[in-house]
Amino acid sequence: MTIALESKNKWSFIDGSLPRPAESEPIHKIWNRCNSMVKYWLLNVVNQEIYDSILYFNDAAEVWIDLIKRFHISNLPRKYQLEQDIRSLRQGALDLSTYYTKMKTLWQKLASTKSQKRCKCNCGKVEELLEDTETSRVIQFLMGLNESYANVRGQIINKKNRPSLSEIYNMLDQDQSQRNVNSATKSFVGASPSPSAFQVSASNPASVCEGSVNATNFQQRPRHVCTHYGAIGHLKERCYRLHGYPPGWTGKKKSFSSSPLRVQMSHLWILQALLLQYVKLQISLGKI
Repeated sequence: MTIALESKNKWSFIDGSLPRPAESEPIHKIWNRCNSMVKYWLLNVVNQEIYDSILYFNDAAEVWIDLIKRFHISNLPRKYQLEQDIRSLRQGALDLSTYYTKMKTLWQKLASTKSQKRCKCNCGKVEELLEDTETSRVIQFLMGLNESYANVRGQIINKKNRPSLSEIYNMLDQDQSQRNVNSATKSFVGASPSPSAFQVSASNPASVCEGSVNATNFQQRPRHVCTHYGAIGHLKERCYRLHGYPPGWTGKKKSFSSSPLRVQMSHLWILQALLLQYVKLQISLGKI
């Protein structure tokens, strides 16, 4: 309510600093219109029972004073609770930003419970009180920090001129960022593989293919040789050159040259065939 009235520049009708002018004054009608507007706002935020009891006040200031007298609650219990919350607040598992925000919120709530009267004298008492309040807040904030900030906290305490809370937060945030960078660098260096991890053992070359193809089994696979003309990769029973290419064959029909190996294998097959015929002939003549 206070914020709404101040934003409309109507708080003077509440605190009594702008009293009702005489009816003969030119501003009387303007004042009366603004007073009715403020009183209408106050009537709209109370329940029906309270509404009936304050409806017939002439001035908005009278309505406000009546509400304060009836519903004012002592700030002592609230001050006690806020002071206790501030003293017991510790960073713990909170990050620095969350801890600072919670502490600052409690300070602002505590300040709202104190008297809003301002000293109009020119003495230096007000500045001294503000400085003492700021120093108390700095101490409370530093006391609740985790021990990981012990080094930078000691540097702040030992400074000749006390920095402000904003400057202290900036110093702590930079210290945290630097420690995070150092920690990440150490983790990266500790996890770097040794040079031997990139070397392949000559005694066990099959380990290179681990997880994809077993090199040892691959080397032991039988290699078929065609006995027709010595080609490697298929048997005689599946030789396209001997039995013909399958219908619809679209592959390339290779022309095979007569390499020494193929010539030798072909001669061997011919000798085997001649030997077999000779054995059959000897059997038929009864010589074997």
